[in-house]
Amino acid sequence: SGDSSGFEHVFVGEIRNGSVIGFHNWIQFYRLERMGKVDYRGFIGGKRTQDTDFMITIQFSWDEDLEDADDGALKHVGGTLLGTSPEFEVAMYTLAWVYGKENDVVNIPVAIGDQEFYLIAHVYKGKYLGTCFASRIPQR
Repeated sequence: SGDSSGFEHVFVGEIRNGSVIGFHNWIQFYRLERMGKVDYRGFIGGKRTQDTDFMITIQFSWDEDLEDADDGALKHVGGTLLGTSPEFEVAMYTLAWVYGKENDVVNIPVAIGDQEFYLIAHVYKGKYLGTCFASRIPQR
């Protein structure tokens, strides 16, 4: 509907103009996939070691109406942290928001163990978090 919060955008996702936007939470993905509302379309980029990589980039379709996810809106590229707790993600995204108050787009390099990625945040008007997600590459 265009009036969601940053939290809803990131953790629940939205369909706008036929495309999935937001939807960066693995728990929401898992839950909706089990219900048949999400159709996983594939892993994007590089090699992934199933046991150790927790930052993933995927493509999927989402049907909000429980019809057929094959006909749903497409998320062309979606980055998510896999297996992390909601508390961890809220803490990371809060740090990005605090850091991002001076910038429109924030690229925070993160290293956890041998995993390296960027925490991307889009902050509007110096106080509103539009979106936040993990990415292997920085954004402008």
